[in-house]
Amino acid sequence: MQPPKAADASDAGERPQGASETPARSDLPVASAPPAASGPPVTSASAADPGSAVPVVSGAGHGPLRPDGPTVSGTGHLAGSTLASADAAHSDRVSGDEPLLPARVHRPSDLMRLLIGVLAIAVLFTIAAFAQGTTTGLEDDISKGTEQAPDLLIKLAGLVSSIAVLLVPVAFAIERLIKRDGLRIADGVLAAVLAHGVTLATDLWVSQAAPRTIQDALTQQATTGGLTDPVHGYLAPVIAYMTAVGMARRPRWRVVLWVVLLLDAFAMLVGGYTTPFSIILTVLIGWTVAYGTLYAVGSPNVRPTGQHLMAGLRHVGFHPVAAMRADDVPDKDNADQGDRGRRYLVTLEDGPPLDVTVVDREQQAQGFFYRAWRRLTLRTLTQRRSIQSLRQALEQEALLAYAAIAAGANAPKLIATSELGPDAVMLVYEHIGGRSLDQMEDEEITDDLVRGAWRQVEALQSRRIAHRRLTGDAILVDRSGRAFVTDLRGGEIAAGDLVLRMDVAQLLTTLGLRVGAERSVAGALAVLGPDAVADCLPLLQPIALSRSTRATLRR
Repeated sequence: MQPPKAADASDAGERPQGASETPARSDLPVASAPPAASGPPVTSASAADPGSAVPVVSGAGHGPLRPDGPTVSGTGHLAGSTLASADAAHSDRVSGDEPLLPARVHRPSDLMRLLIGVLAIAVLFTIAAFAQGTTTGLEDDISKGTEQAPDLLIKLAGLVSSIAVLLVPVAFAIERLIKRDGLRIADGVLAAVLAHGVTLATDLWVSQAAPRTIQDALTQQATTGGLTDPVHGYLAPVIAYMTAVGMARRPRWRVVLWVVLLLDAFAMLVGGYTTPFSIILTVLIGWTVAYGTLYAVGSPNVRPTGQHLMAGLRHVGFHPVAAMRADDVPDKDNADQGDRGRRYLVTLEDGPPLDVTVVDREQQAQGFFYRAWRRLTLRTLTQRRSIQSLRQALEQEALLAYAAIAAGANAPKLIATSELGPDAVMLVYEHIGGRSLDQMEDEEITDDLVRGAWRQVEALQSRRIAHRRLTGDAILVDRSGRAFVTDLRGGEIAAGDLVLRMDVAQLLTTLGLRVGAERSVAGALAVLGPDAVADCLPLLQPIALSRSTRATLRR
């Protein structure tokens, strides 16, 4: 690709002022360099000058962005240029904004739901086998209650539910296909086929090999002779399909789903075609098979791209020009911080840059089993639950950010929050700059800085705020030498004494590993006083410290 030639004198009078020789195109090639370790930049078209050339760069080592010509990489090769017209002034051009990601991910939450479903089915069979009086009494009560229902109502409910239970999945599939989400539909079809197979196997086992008590709980005498089916052959696949495609995560479709299921269950019970335990078993089989399928084949990876980030920033009123990854995914020694999200440094058209944190479902699931184990081992402490929705994670971090500043601690100011689709959220902070404690040399950590870090803990604890992750990566030092506390999403408000003492023990260890125990304790005594330091001494043990700190102590 050759750089555009300058217009000669004869062309100058024929072109409008500010127009470029090359017409604006959206399919111009973009040359990319391999991404650097710190993450490649993400650039978007500038809205300031619609007629100017807007370069698109990728990777590290590129030359400066020039509004009047092509961009040259650090190796001297032409990286490429493109021209933005007025119509494309706000269109993002993102190249290499993320490393290669797997097409599918195996979510621990799907595995947990699978295990819960299997356990629930086992409990249901146990109740049916050993609580025969309970199952018989429940069936008799329902039979007596439904005898008063009008026959017309029963037939109408059966007709409507039979049609709706088939139309709702088809309508949802059409809606997903229109939005080009065919992978979820394929997962749903696979789950439905497997659920139908499990249904047939269960019917065969109940009718030929199951104990008599289980047969009585799951079947009854049909009006046409013989016994009813232990599991509904069409309802379980429908439930598996709708669960696998994610219909339950969409409020409107979820309401329609439950209305259809309840109406169908009512029609089947009143008509004498099933038993209560059969309906419960049908729902559990469909639900369990769906999550087993999702965990086995993996869920489609829906992590937001750089274009989603730029569009989300514009949605909340910012005008971003470029975004660069500020860090990488935590390693195995930082699994306790695996849900911290991806951080970006965003440059705006006007105004100071921003620090943006993006949290998606896949990153939120990182370190799930470690957090579950830690919750079990520290069950006597106040622990947040290991599974949080994205909305809950967003609200918790926003609350702690506001509470920390209100307490007088130095913390990045939260400017805006927003959802990036159904599977990710972003939090926009003011840019502090500087380096974390882990990035500083031991000689750079002065006694004033140590006391500054302890003053932040004092401010938090004065309002009963626990940080829970006071590692070297959570202490940021700006260019003037002030200490800031970051990474507050794992914290708590209205924390108990034991949790607050754990923070003191953690920071004592973090600073002690860098400047020595004497200077760390001296800073704590000068700011917190001897009583607070003495109270945390019983917690100076590995189980109370973060995983990364324990890994450092073992070296």
